[in-house]
Amino acid sequence: WTSLDPLRWARLPVDQGSPYESYGTCTSEGIASKVLVSLTLCVNIAALIFAMVEAWQARNISTEYSESKYIGIALFGWIEIMIVGVPLLFLLQGAPQAQFFLLSALLFAICISVLGLLFVPKILHMM
Repeated sequence: WTSLDPLRWARLPVDQGSPYESYGTCTSEGIASKVLVSLTLCVNIAALIFAMVEAWQARNISTEYSESKYIGIALFGWIEIMIVGVPLLFLLQGAPQAQFFLLSALLFAICISVLGLLFVPKILHMM
């Protein structure tokens, strides 16, 4: 990816009329970057769908032996986060600070949903 279409540092103005305020970002201009990002997105969505199918197939196994119920809830949470968060990321395209905060919050929510739904029931069961 880096050899086909390397990222380049670009400085963009915050407002179109003000040349004194700007922010820097890494951008790529070629088609290879868009293709590879799309392929990565497709692989991640396929893995998410595969995990949901496996959780659905294991739904009748006792919760004592299976975490499929909690994994299914976490995966559903991921889908909700993506449905809400991805359009917001596109809306915040010109605001780098807000985009950084939203991306950090989305990643935090995804990680906490998985970790919380996998480990909290185990901790509660041990008590």
